[in-house]
Amino acid sequence: MSLKITLKAGEIVVINGCVIRNGTRRQSFWIETRADVMRGSDLMDPREAKTPVRRAYALAQAALLDPGARDESVRDLQRTLAGLAVEPSPSPVDVLTAANRASTSDFYGVLRALRPLVARDPDPSRARHASAPSACEDGPIR
Repeated sequence: MSLKITLKAGEIVVINGCVIRNGTRRQSFWIETRADVMRGSDLMDPREAKTPVRRAYALAQAALLDPGARDESVRDLQRTLAGLAVEPSPSPVDVLTAANRASTSDFYGVLRALRPLVARDPDPSRARHASAPSACEDGPIR
């Protein structure tokens, strides 16, 4: 069965690790064989992986898109998910679902289970900037 993908102008898709950017018009194409596909809107920049939830998402993404590093990514993903499973979580079912999917190499399932957690996960860069005192508050630097 074919997978039809429709891309908006300028949209990115990654297929088997190859980054493809659409041109200036909406286009559709069909993938006729098995391929690892991820839309640009679902991609996370690895530099954003500063919390355990975001790290797990980035590791699942790496396992999906980089077959050469898959074994290492899966080991790190399983360790990260094990750590998340023992922490208090607003959605432990999502963490356990992600861990179950990782054990069967269903990386799409891992990403799908982690997406709601990533959406609720605070952005560490914003939190750091919001809580960092400014030079004016502390007085002059000596």
